[in-house]
Amino acid sequence: MRAAQAAFPEWAATTRAQRQEALLSLADALVVRAQEFADAECRETGKIRRVVLEEEIPQCADQIRFFAGPARLPHSGAAGPSDD
Repeated sequence: MRAAQAAFPEWAATTRAQRQEALLSLADALVVRAQEFADAECRETGKIRRVVLEEEIPQCADQIRFFAGPARLPHSGAAGPSDD
């Protein structure tokens, strides 16, 4: 929570386009580093690695990409400051 609070002022000052790009980059990084994230998830929770790699990580990346779309829309309440 401290890290999120510290990052908020910079995040709040970004444009919708920058927020969308950040979310898309996050999804891409999740996919690229899937093995590493799967290892950590399995170590912490005891989940089956194959399930994490084949089901959970792709779904998570897809959801992040989905929400990157509304981050760019001007009528989205969560979109933040205008690009104008």
